[in-house]
Amino acid sequence: MIYRLSSSNITYTMLSKRFEKTETPFTALLKAELKHLLFENFRDMSSTYLLPPSRGALMEINERPAFLSGMYNEFFDFKKVLNEANPRPEEPNNDIIECSSIVNEGKLKREEGRIIYSTHGADMPLTAAASSIKELAPLTLFLNKYSTKGVSFLFEEPEAHLHPNRQIKVADMISCIVNEGGHMQITTHSDFLIKRLNNLINLFLLKDKMEESSFKELLSKWNIKETYLLNPENVGAYLLKRNEDGTSQIVEQDIMADDEIPFESFYNAIKNDLALTNDIVENKEEE
Repeated sequence: MIYRLSSSNITYTMLSKRFEKTETPFTALLKAELKHLLFENFRDMSSTYLLPPSRGALMEINERPAFLSGMYNEFFDFKKVLNEANPRPEEPNNDIIECSSIVNEGKLKREEGRIIYSTHGADMPLTAAASSIKELAPLTLFLNKYSTKGVSFLFEEPEAHLHPNRQIKVADMISCIVNEGGHMQITTHSDFLIKRLNNLINLFLLKDKMEESSFKELLSKWNIKETYLLNPENVGAYLLKRNEDGTSQIVEQDIMADDEIPFESFYNAIKNDLALTNDIVENKEEE
């Protein structure tokens, strides 16, 4: 028996001895339809990973958590994936690995079921590493093993505990992942991260406007690779805005208007702080 389920764009076909009254074909069709709407190809986004805060990275693979739901339960399944042998050889992106190593100021490796952090010739358990290393550990472990093409990551505040110079490098890494065909969803409170993404967007737009040799000289001056450049068409931005009644709303930001991600709320905070600093300096000079 052959039966088909159709949506506006996709048809699900199955050969079976009898019609199974289950939700499986319907969920499979809905999943494919959503991926088609989002990415114009239902084969995209082969895997999705939710990356939790650092405690998740420290759970040993043989210590199944007691809870049956939530991000840590999902991350435990993710850790099992990281520990399995690759079903086929995959070549991690060298530019992404380089950015990751700079951000971490070292590398992560596995020894006898433990995650070891290596930096400046010294080895230590991940539990003894800085918070910034532990926060990024889940993503670092994935990047060391797999290509990011067709994978969706949801990461809360990837800049957490990082020096501004390393926050900038996280932005480079995110841009490389997007350019490879990965999908990054992030939340951030970092103006350094947003400013760097905006610079990568504007460099992408400058590429076709500048003479090639001058453009390459500009990139070389600031030690930026062309693989870091970010097409604004591949970027979406949303502001979580608090209303006067205490509720919040999600406001889509217009990137194409100014060819960059708006961050007015950050700018106002910086402007007010600079104004206060100027007032203090003027009063000190008068004294």
